[in-house]
Amino acid sequence: MVSIKRQITLAMQENNEIGESKRKFRMNNDASNIHSIKYFKDALDTSIKFGEFCKANFGVKKLGEFKPEYLQSFLKEKEHNGCSMGHLINLESHLIKLQIGIEKLSKSDKIKNGFGYSIFIEKRMYKTSQRELPKNRSYTQDEINKIKSNSSGTVQLFLLNHNAAKLAGLPVRKLPDIMTVF
Repeated sequence: MVSIKRQITLAMQENNEIGESKRKFRMNNDASNIHSIKYFKDALDTSIKFGEFCKANFGVKKLGEFKPEYLQSFLKEKEHNGCSMGHLINLESHLIKLQIGIEKLSKSDKIKNGFGYSIFIEKRMYKTSQRELPKNRSYTQDEINKIKSNSSGTVQLFLLNHNAAKLAGLPVRKLPDIMTVF
């Protein structure tokens, strides 16, 4: 019997269209494939962690044994561990890609005695509209002044020269070169 990790890898490879035109697939209304190396690695990693979670907690040995309750338990544990809403949405998207891969794998002739197929994502638990909006995390002028007042003289001199360079329109990355001139 093939390990759950290997089964998941085989299923995810069914979605792997890296190097192929994303536009071509979208023109055919097919958004189920993965075209990015980073996204594929992230989705594969999430899927393997989900498979290992299901194996450890529910005794799952085949892809066809995944159930919606297992997904809910996995995501609730991640939420309990402090994952942000945006990260939970990403995890759920990765597992949707796994489900699509499992469906494709079950229909292909690449496996002889199939792993079975079950729908474990019936609908999203987290809506993409629940994603947290970006926040302005810039320092206020008061915070900047407080940091300056607690800085050493060398740092204050650097900040003074840094601000002067910015005001003069010079690129900040050139500041070390300018500093050696003085």
